[in-house]
Amino acid sequence: MDYIIQLLKSRPETLELLGRLWEILYIEGSTPDIGKRREHIIRTLLEMEFGLKVISAPPMERDWDFQVILDENRRQSYSLKTTETITTLKVAWNGFPSLERARKFEFKYPILYVTANRKEKENLSSHQK
Repeated sequence: MDYIIQLLKSRPETLELLGRLWEILYIEGSTPDIGKRREHIIRTLLEMEFGLKVISAPPMERDWDFQVILDENRRQSYSLKTTETITTLKVAWNGFPSLERARKFEFKYPILYVTANRKEKENLSSHQK
């Protein structure tokens, strides 16, 4: 099992914290930079809650979003995908989409997929009124 997944599974209270932080992002509504804001929260959470050293990808990097330094000799790069509901993931934003390109696509780094079920939360809120 992936190291980050092991850490998150071992500390469910950290996942609850992530959920509360996630909701704060929507105070201003959904904005075009929401994905970058989510990424920043997840990187900060990994640093503050688990003491990890996390490095953001350079601006023109397209294959990974951040790296976790595991020790002097090991780094793990991750592609981060975040959504508000479980949905189809877009794995390649740049270039021209085609069926041929999709069939030939190969993952270079593991994907850390983080989702929140905001619709369920909204339905719970409306039923409690």
